[in-house]
Amino acid sequence: MGERRAWPWIWVGALYAAASCTGGTDTGNPLTDFDISKCKSKSGEALADQRSALTLPAAERYHGLTCYLAERSEDSVALSVYNIAGGCGVDWDAKGRERAGELDVVLTNPSCTVARCGGCVYDAAFSLELGTSTDESVELIEHPCEGDPRTLGAWDVPQGDGATTLHCTFSRAAGEDASKLGLCGQENQPCRVGNGPCAIDPGAAASACDDGLSCTEVSEHDSRCLKQCSSDDDCAVPGALRCRDDGLCRL
Repeated sequence: MGERRAWPWIWVGALYAAASCTGGTDTGNPLTDFDISKCKSKSGEALADQRSALTLPAAERYHGLTCYLAERSEDSVALSVYNIAGGCGVDWDAKGRERAGELDVVLTNPSCTVARCGGCVYDAAFSLELGTSTDESVELIEHPCEGDPRTLGAWDVPQGDGATTLHCTFSRAAGEDASKLGLCGQENQPCRVGNGPCAIDPGAAASACDDGLSCTEVSEHDSRCLKQCSSDDDCAVPGALRCRDDGLCRL
C-alpha cells in the first residue's frame, strides 16, 4: 500500500481497537495518557479502554455524531472523543500544554504520511492533569504538516469532583464513513438522497431513511435521518439528543 503526504486536516469517528500511546508527564505537558483507535471506517472495532468512568451507551449509538465526554476528578480530567476524522492509516501522536486558564491537546502526524485508502474516522481518549485551579477549558487542536493549526473542539472543564459534561455535533465525515460501513439511511446518518456518498440511483427501491426515521435538513446541504420520538428516552444519546416539539430527536 502506497503512502503520500498527509492531508492538512483531520476528521472525527468512534472508539475502535486501540493503539496506545503515553503522553508523558514532562514539565509543561499535562497529558498523562492517550489512546486512539485504528481506522474505524475499516476495522469496525471500538476503542475498548476508555479513560472516562462514565456509563456510556453502546458505541454504535454515536454513529453519525462527533461527541466529546469529559469527567472531572480532584486534580485531573478524562476526555473521550468519538468520531475524529482524518487521513487513512495515520499513526497519530499527541501532546498536552497548559496556558492561562486553558489546557490544549495537540494531535500531530509525525511522519507526515497517510496510506492511500481514503479518509477514516477515529476515537480517542485523553487524561490530563489540572495544574492550577484556573484550568477552565480544554481545546483539541490538529497541527498539520502544512498550513495553520486548527481547533477541532473546545469545552469547559467540569467543575467539582465527579462532575461530567457531554457535547455532540453532527459528524462532518459521516457521509463517507456511512457509505463505507453501510450505514446510510440509519439514525443520525445522511439520508439516501442528493449527490453525496449516500445517494442512491433514482430507480432504486430504497427509501431515504429506515423505518421510524425522518429525513430532515439539519444544516445547509446536510440532511440526516432523525428518529421519531415521544420523549427523551427514545433518543440514542441521552443528554445530547432531546425529543423536540416536532417529534424528532435533535441535538
